[in-house]
Amino acid sequence: MKKIIFAITALLVLGLILENMVYTKRANNYVREGAGPYYNLVTILPEGVKLNILDDGEKWKLIETDGAVRGWIAANSLSDKKANTNLTSKLADLWSSSKVSKVSLAGAVKGLTGKLGSVGEGDVNQFFRLIRNEVTESEAQGFVNLIDLYSSENRDEVDFDDIGVEIKEYDPVLEEQQIGLGIASRLAAKGVHPNTNVKKYIDLVSRALLIKSNFYDFEFHTLLLNQEQADGFACPGGYIFITKGAYLVCEDESELAAIIAHELSHVLLKHGMKEMKERAVHIKSDDMFAELDEETDDESGNETADELDGMMANMYEKVVGYRTLEYETEADKAASILLANAGYDPWGIVRITNKLALLHKQEKDIFHDNYLSPNEVQKRFELIKSFVNDNYEKENPGGTFKSRFNKYYDQLK
Repeated sequence: MKKIIFAITALLVLGLILENMVYTKRANNYVREGAGPYYNLVTILPEGVKLNILDDGEKWKLIETDGAVRGWIAANSLSDKKANTNLTSKLADLWSSSKVSKVSLAGAVKGLTGKLGSVGEGDVNQFFRLIRNEVTESEAQGFVNLIDLYSSENRDEVDFDDIGVEIKEYDPVLEEQQIGLGIASRLAAKGVHPNTNVKKYIDLVSRALLIKSNFYDFEFHTLLLNQEQADGFACPGGYIFITKGAYLVCEDESELAAIIAHELSHVLLKHGMKEMKERAVHIKSDDMFAELDEETDDESGNETADELDGMMANMYEKVVGYRTLEYETEADKAASILLANAGYDPWGIVRITNKLALLHKQEKDIFHDNYLSPNEVQKRFELIKSFVNDNYEKENPGGTFKSRFNKYYDQLK
């Protein structure tokens, strides 16, 4: 009898152990010091590592490995998706170089208004210093708690499935992260605004948009470019830029959140990577031209070559413009979903899109930097206005948080 009792007890203990034992399923699994993407990394575990769960939270789990590594890991890391590490590779350095042509750069970077001016060399290591996390757990939670206090009839009313896209999580592979990092370092070289308070604020808005979504575990980075032109850019791998001009066009936090949500949506929907695949043949021949130019090293022809490169890039944008409008419209709809589900007023995306349409000037010729025509910008506004009107309530739509927004707005004026 004692043997039977001992055997049953042993089986029960074994069952409890197995119940609390899982394996990492991604190629790249981030273990952090706390339950959130803003905590420092403890380590990055490869696929197939056995973990013992010490605290089984819904989204974040406290784990320990056989090697006594302890930390918090996202439940998403127990999926079958793949991702990689080693961000500072030769590929990232290549994309931070000015050798990358305007066509390939524009394909990877998706913008708010469709403009991407001259972008010089980037420094990946310097960029890492710029995106250093300054947000604490209490700041992030306090920021979100204030949004949660606001009444909204639009939370969880619309999801990505409703617009015909399926995004269960965001788990970028090595190439996507490296390309985005290299391009982001070049955009940062245009000049990041020195106001650290505003940087932290837009970072908190970005986190608030994602913290209750399926994308809660990936660390996105949002930076403010010190430029007067109203614009925003999204780089593969989770690097978001908005300009000072775009911030100053906004009138409340929901409009600012709409710009950030739009750029986040480009990344989540992998528009930049999709466009690069569409342009694969053009990019290949374009890069071959760049290699030939490097070999000949004819400095006298550099200015002419740059002009030709710009003209070819802008003509190519005209040819693929239908994809651009499709991407922008899809990102607008996705942005409204992120806004509403986070507790923001989804009409913020309508208001800010209308302002951008009014700012948009008539093109002079086919070589202009814009690849969305005024008619297309107006059409984009009408499409998102119709979508929001059909899917969201106007009464108790969500928060705008104008007073909090104004505090930082005044620091940029």
